[in-house]
Amino acid sequence: MPFTIVRATQFFEFIGAITEAAAADGRIRVPDADFQPIAAADVAAILADVAVAEPAGGLLEIAGPDKAPFADFVARHAQAKGDRRPVSAARESPYFGARLTRGSLVPDAAAAPRLGATRFAAWLSRA
Repeated sequence: MPFTIVRATQFFEFIGAITEAAAADGRIRVPDADFQPIAAADVAAILADVAVAEPAGGLLEIAGPDKAPFADFVARHAQAKGDRRPVSAARESPYFGARLTRGSLVPDAAAAPRLGATRFAAWLSRA
């Protein structure tokens, strides 16, 4: 049966919940990993395109256009929301109980991911 599997990175809209899950003792501690989240609206648009296109017969990875350390996204989100807790990154900090490697939250470099159009700064200014 013809198919296309779409695998998306984390959504911008989840960063607030991720921040709260990583908070303890007045600090926010996140994994020392790369992060490349995508706007939910971009995911929907890409899924709509994929749904009406010919099946690719494989995997399509999608991500946002901005890639940076996890802590950078969380710190920018916290600052925009007026959250003054310090944000730090450490290899041993879990992500919802899981230990991450540096590249586990971004598309595989060999996958040639399709990138969403919405930049994090633009989304954050509207959130």
